[in-house]
Amino acid sequence: TIYSITNPDSNSPTIHSTQSILGGGTFNQLVYAPSTKMIYTCGGYVNSTWIIQISASNIDSQSVFYDSTPIITYGFNGFAPLCTDNVYLYVATGHITTNLWKIRLSDGLLMDTSSWGTRPSHACIIDSNNTGYWYVTSTDGYLAKINTNKLSAITESYLGNYALTDDIALLGDSLYIGDETHNTLF
Repeated sequence: TIYSITNPDSNSPTIHSTQSILGGGTFNQLVYAPSTKMIYTCGGYVNSTWIIQISASNIDSQSVFYDSTPIITYGFNGFAPLCTDNVYLYVATGHITTNLWKIRLSDGLLMDTSSWGTRPSHACIIDSNNTGYWYVTSTDGYLAKINTNKLSAITESYLGNYALTDDIALLGDSLYIGDETHNTLF
């Protein structure tokens, strides 16, 4: 379910409307792209993944933006992190195997794909400093720095025995990442 909340900065925010997300299944996060005025979320069941686009002005208006069913051949539970640079949507489909996708927002075309192996991806963020990279964390303690122009160009760092969470922020040249196992912030 998605909720539209009015007056979020006030002392009395109000649920303006609610709507079930198209297709059901499990969904992880919402990402807004100003260029399309759409909200995107990734969901799915075992062996299928789809990206739903939701109108920011009317959450009742939803459609399947991208359906990967023909190319997913492994177990997946819908918790795929995604982020955008306002031109492309970057998705890390990880649960058992992480595939990396670059999907053009203007038409939903898959522009590039690569694999991050058996890393269970958990969060991603685009580098807002326009360096041409996005970062993906995994629940087994890895951080990937991925070139947005060539998804196979991956620099991987092992941060330790941590379950890196979906809590990630970028400020200047520093990444902040939460950890679910040790209550640590990197």
